[in-house]
Amino acid sequence: MILSPDVERLHTLDQVRAFLEGNEPVDFKPRSRDEAYAFVQRTLARFGYARLGKADKGALRRFLAKTTGLSRAQLTRLARQYRDTGRIVDRRAAGRRRGPSSAATPRPTSACSRTSTPPSARWPGRRPAR
Repeated sequence: MILSPDVERLHTLDQVRAFLEGNEPVDFKPRSRDEAYAFVQRTLARFGYARLGKADKGALRRFLAKTTGLSRAQLTRLARQYRDTGRIVDRRAAGRRRGPSSAATPRPTSACSRTSTPPSARWPGRRPAR
């Protein structure tokens, strides 16, 4: 992540609030998701996020949104993950989001068994039992 040295030197919430009140547009873009998540984790640890009050947490989330470009909802999720586990892990990289390994095969319903048509007519392509 390309950040100016001034952003990494912010150590108090008053400095963060002064940064947020600045009128100049900020153009920080992380090179990757991992880099953004690492910056969020370092910042939450540096400010002791778990011990902060509601207003201070909101200021810190606004600061992170401005510097990383992540959404409010995403930062809230990452803050909760940090609070619960003490670290932030990219779930996509961890392999948790996988689809089904194979397509589900259709099963006959009870309505199909009541009809008088043979199974080969109800399910085309299926061979009749011998």
